[in-house]
Amino acid sequence: REAKGKVVMWDSGNSVGDISGHTKKINSVAFKPNRPFRIVTGGEEGNVNIHHGPPFKFAGRLREHTRFVNVVRYSPDGARVLSASSDMSLAVYDGNDGYEAASKKLHQGSIFGAAWSPDSARIATASADKTVGIFDAATLDEVAAVSLGTRVEDMQVGCIWMAEGIVSYSLGGALSIVDPANPSAPPRVQVGHNRPIASGVYAPSVGRYITGSFASISDSAAPRGVMRSWDLGEGVAAPFAGEAEHSSRIVKMVLTAAGSLVSVGLDDDGAR
Repeated sequence: REAKGKVVMWDSGNSVGDISGHTKKINSVAFKPNRPFRIVTGGEEGNVNIHHGPPFKFAGRLREHTRFVNVVRYSPDGARVLSASSDMSLAVYDGNDGYEAASKKLHQGSIFGAAWSPDSARIATASADKTVGIFDAATLDEVAAVSLGTRVEDMQVGCIWMAEGIVSYSLGGALSIVDPANPSAPPRVQVGHNRPIASGVYAPSVGRYITGSFASISDSAAPRGVMRSWDLGEGVAAPFAGEAEHSSRIVKMVLTAAGSLVSVGLDDDGAR
C-alpha cells in the first residue's frame, strides 16, 4: 500500500501488478482468496475499485462513498466483498463481477471496522457511535447492536470475528469481546495501555502487578494518567485508580512499607 493511491503486488521480490485508480490515499486492500483472483481497494476520495489479474489492472469502480472508505473485506468463501465508510454506510458486492448486492446506512457515526463471520453469513461492524453491530450479510438487516460506552474514548475503531467471539478495539485501548450467539450478554472487556508503560510495581499482599502510563485519544489531546491492575495468573487487567487520578502522564510508582502505592505524575501531584 502506498499513500499516493497505488498498490504494488510482490511475489518473491518480483512485482506482479501495479494498481492505480485512486486520487487520494488508499486506506484498505482486500484480496479474493480463490479464483478468479481479484483485488479491491478503498480510498480516501470515497472510491471502491476492483482489479482483475494477475497481473492486476484496474477493471472498474464499484461505488463512490461520500466520505473515506475505511475498510474493504472479502468474505471467507470469496463470494462477496464489503466496503465500509465514514459516511456511516456499508455496501456488499459480488466477489467476481463487483455488482452491488446491498447497501445501507448502518450507524450514527463513521464505520471504522468490519468483519465477516466464518460462515460468510453475517457482518460485524465497529463504529464511532460507540457500538458494535451484527448484520445479515444478504440484506444488511440488523441482527444485534451492542453499546460499549458513552465517552469519546469508547469509539470503536476496529474489529475481527474470531472463534470465541467478535473482538472490537476502542479508541481508548479497550478490547471488548462480544458473543455473537448471545449479544445481549455483557461483553468481556480487556483493558491495557495504548502508550508506553513508565513504571510498574508488584504488590505481593494482593498478588497484583500495577502499571502506570498515560492515555491520549488523539495527537492534539492532553494526556492523562492511567493505571492498570494485572492478574498475573490470567494475564488480564482492570482499571486502577487512587484517591485522585493524574491529569498528566505517570512517571513513577513505589510501594511503601505499609503497603500503600504512591504514584507521581507530570502534573506535579502525588496520588495514593
